[in-house]
Amino acid sequence: MRPIRLAVLIASTLPAALLLVPTALAGTALAQAQTQASFGPAATVAVGDGPASVAVGDFNGDGNPDLAVANQLAGTVSVLLGSAGGNFTRQPDLAVGSAPTSVAVGDFNGDNDPDLAVANQFDGTVSVLLGIAGGGGFSGATRAANYTGGSDLMSVAVGDFNGDGDQDLAVGDMSPGEIVVLLGSTGGIFTGPTTLTVDSGVSSVAVGDFNRDADPDLAVANFNLGRVSVLLGGTGSTFTRQTPDLDAGTGSPSVAVGDFNRDGKPDFG
Repeated sequence: MRPIRLAVLIASTLPAALLLVPTALAGTALAQAQTQASFGPAATVAVGDGPASVAVGDFNGDGNPDLAVANQLAGTVSVLLGSAGGNFTRQPDLAVGSAPTSVAVGDFNGDNDPDLAVANQFDGTVSVLLGIAGGGGFSGATRAANYTGGSDLMSVAVGDFNGDGDQDLAVGDMSPGEIVVLLGSTGGIFTGPTTLTVDSGVSSVAVGDFNRDADPDLAVANFNLGRVSVLLGGTGSTFTRQTPDLDAGTGSPSVAVGDFNRDGKPDFG
């Protein structure tokens, strides 16, 4: 089988993108956001078949960013250990569920070693791989809370939604239009699920504190409708959907959070 390659580009200036933010950028901030980005030549690294998602973490603790890549067609995750100069070394691929579409990094068992959570589209499961100290290895995949209730899982994001210090998961289920919340506990075990209704076509979920109340909130991209739903977090992992949804343009598949105009408020695009 022909190897699939992941392209890695090193920026010489900060990249700019078309942004969706709650308020318009203005003046100098707008000019800065439109500055042309510059990249060096692409370097490619072989991964598994059908790479669909990539996440960044320092898996072996050497201070260099590493990559985890969800390979949708292969049903695996490729781990690429980084070194100086933006070079990567591929580790043995890790088996997960059927058609992994999204991978996220967190510390689910509190040992300070990065772990991985993977949303598997076709079997509706969430795989959890716990990091092993030193070397960048991971344990075999387990199912988060034996969760098999999804029908079309497309995205997974990490946050502490109930404020207990354990990291939790928010999983986007495309076909019914739901966000599934799995609460973490000691040892990397998850309980739940609870479901939050949005719209059919959920393709991506991201975490941020949009109303600055210290409770994590969710931004949810809807591919079918071209909208973003905002769910504001509250006490005990409760969420309230804001209305109306925000227009993001037809076929918007993904959402990411950042402070793009540097006003101290999280935006998303």
